[in-house]
Amino acid sequence: METEKIKEIVLGRIDKLSDFEKQWIGMNNHGWYNRYLLDYVDTDDYSDDMWESFWFHSSFGQSYLRNQSLAKKFLSCEKKMNHVMDMMEDRKTWYATKADTIKSLHARDKLTQNVMAFIVSSMRKQDFNIFESYTKDPLFDSGSIVQFRSNIGVDAVVQESRWGSNKQHVQYYGSSKTTLRELKGKTLMVLGESPPLGGKCYANAYAHKDRQGGSRLYRVLPIGDTKVYVVVEKFLKKCRTKAVKDARK
Repeated sequence: METEKIKEIVLGRIDKLSDFEKQWIGMNNHGWYNRYLLDYVDTDDYSDDMWESFWFHSSFGQSYLRNQSLAKKFLSCEKKMNHVMDMMEDRKTWYATKADTIKSLHARDKLTQNVMAFIVSSMRKQDFNIFESYTKDPLFDSGSIVQFRSNIGVDAVVQESRWGSNKQHVQYYGSSKTTLRELKGKTLMVLGESPPLGGKCYANAYAHKDRQGGSRLYRVLPIGDTKVYVVVEKFLKKCRTKAVKDARK
């Protein structure tokens, strides 16, 4: 994209911010590219390479529309907001998520779409993947008959691990290769979305793809089995074989 077009787009997006939004973003910004843009004046003479970097790396460049769309959907329903934040908190490992900041702004009626989009743009990859996956609508309803995709891989199934004198501590990891092999060819019924795990989860949080889904977790039951598994949305697909008709009888 030509430099003049980039300047027009990114500066136009900043001009749309209210005074409060500019102030809050400025105070909570930790990125150099955002800072250069927020402090920009007409006399600044940035190079073409710098403007290209603004496009690729700032909050007002190539990811702006995606983040705005996610922010709008997230803010559309308070029930959804609470659910997304609960799942982000439940699946964090060591570091704080943005949930407390979001709740504080919402309580003060300061959580605008622009502020939320900026928060989304500054999330760590793990947090963003969980945020996006739970902000988007689920691909499967309770009772859906599914199978694993052919690319089933690491952390497609999340397994509980307990430790301590009374097994009082619980953590979650990706399952063993043996478990993956056993489940790969089976037909499964979705029992519903997995509730909060209640322990640190070290399994990978996968990025969301519109047709495949993302890191949302479901409880599934293999047809003819009694053991329930927690599986990742990204690796599931609807089953269209004869087993579907048999399972619904």
